[in-house]
Amino acid sequence: ALDITGSDLTGHLGLVATQRPAQVLADIGWLGAVNFDMAPTELSAILDTWEDRFDAYAVGLGFDTLTLAVARPPVDLPSATQVAAEHLAFDSDIIFQGAGSIEAYAPLLVGCHWWFFWWD
Repeated sequence: ALDITGSDLTGHLGLVATQRPAQVLADIGWLGAVNFDMAPTELSAILDTWEDRFDAYAVGLGFDTLTLAVARPPVDLPSATQVAAEHLAFDSDIIFQGAGSIEAYAPLLVGCHWWFFWWD
């Protein structure tokens, strides 16, 4: 499980009129992954698939961070390993500056209802 204790969870509430929650990054033109050279529309397209498959929704957005609440996370290691590879493509920092490898990261996704990403 992902431990977010000790994290600064304070912030501001933002409401965005959007057709679909996954589109919020594109709708606001969020540039948090600019160092990763991924456009907001590309990020939203990926979030769109996670919304459908995992009921994953953006619940936190910072300058270069994104937090998703995940209602239906992977329930086994093979599924989590596939999702870990998707996370690597979405945000390599979560692997290379975090867990170190897909093999180390995947078990953390099993049953985890929070996915946290950062780009720096």
